[in-house]
Amino acid sequence: MCSVTVFSAISAGRRGSLSSQPPSGATCVSLLVGTGMIGIVIALLVCGHFSGIFVVSFRQITRWLGVLLVALPIIYFSRLFVTGQWTRTERNHLIVIVILFFFSIFYWAAADQRGSLLMHVCG
Repeated sequence: MCSVTVFSAISAGRRGSLSSQPPSGATCVSLLVGTGMIGIVIALLVCGHFSGIFVVSFRQITRWLGVLLVALPIIYFSRLFVTGQWTRTERNHLIVIVILFFFSIFYWAAADQRGSLLMHVCG
């Protein structure tokens, strides 16, 4: 039995509350397969690094994590728009959420610089 509770975004939007139904077998299998694939990739990277097959540097890890952090929201919101059976109002709400999401990313990216970027550009 799958011990992870998965909630459906569509049912949450339609009923106003999260679904209390247990996840289906297909959901559990896809969750386990995805987790297993991530584990295999991490194990291969660790084994390849320590056996000397390839070198994994901190810079490479941060670069790929940066790519992953950009790609995941794009994939997630694209999947919501494509697979969701949204009404016009719900789709408009999703568009507003996406816009606010990306503005908050740019705001905090700029606020976290604390003026250091301006010192390099203007100084």
